[in-house]
Amino acid sequence: MSNASKLNNMNPTNFILELQSCAFIADKALTETKSTISPNKYETLNPQNQVLANGIFFKNMFDKYLEFLDRKLNDKQLQTLSNQTNDFPKISTEEYKKMPKRYRGVFTQFDNEHYVLHIQDEARPVVSTRKSDKQILEELLDYARILIPRIYRTKWQLNTNASEKRIAKKVTAPDFVQKYSLSSRLVSDNQINTINKLRDIFLHIDRITNIYVKEILVNRYDGMTRHGAFDIYNEYQNELTQKNRYANAQNAINNTIAEYTGLQYLAEQADEKNRSGILVLIDHAKQNSVNIRKQIIANLKKRTK
Repeated sequence: MSNASKLNNMNPTNFILELQSCAFIADKALTETKSTISPNKYETLNPQNQVLANGIFFKNMFDKYLEFLDRKLNDKQLQTLSNQTNDFPKISTEEYKKMPKRYRGVFTQFDNEHYVLHIQDEARPVVSTRKSDKQILEELLDYARILIPRIYRTKWQLNTNASEKRIAKKVTAPDFVQKYSLSSRLVSDNQINTINKLRDIFLHIDRITNIYVKEILVNRYDGMTRHGAFDIYNEYQNELTQKNRYANAQNAINNTIAEYTGLQYLAEQADEKNRSGILVLIDHAKQNSVNIRKQIIANLKKRTK
């Protein structure tokens, strides 16, 4: 059987039927893959584009595992890729330790230096694995990272997102082969072997991982219960804003006080003939301090209504 013919049996749709624990992730990966190759179907693609479709599918699978995995990764390259796929709000470990305990429940450790907001979403699974399988899971994911570029060709294109006001930037996109080109039917043994290896990798990952939905419930200091990580995160940010607002206002008041107390010290050290002019400046500074204090307090009242 030719390599081109073998691809007919490598449809990602059929591969999903072999999965158990994490078929949910594969379904989401397949949905995104179909969107990428649309309006075509896998069966109508030329052989090289069928190879690319497999590359897109396994790249989506790989990204989903990095996004949903409920364990921090030790591998530095996987950490970097996980940072790119998981764009939920992150805070430093130092900030996590300083924040009130009532907010900590919506964060989970991401790596040694960060905690990430743990989103409650029924459509978003959490992938878990036993501690004893963590090392092999990382090795499998890293192997997948190396293999995927062998069948996932990319090209540069302009990002034409009209909603972005900044200048369009270059992004990578799947590089499909023209339908009737000579190279479109030439499929190498290496490409077929890579697809088979990736299938084996993700079947192994499926066996050592499970999916569950984690609901986040955090008790408020007033005895109420809050649902939704973003609501709790926003509440935390508002509290920080309030603290900073009062701190900034107090600093501004302290600066005006320091201004005229400095002038007072200067007057005490000055000669009698120069002191009268400094005293005039002191009176002006005192009145300015009173005016600034009134304005700051008035602004605070407006902001906290």
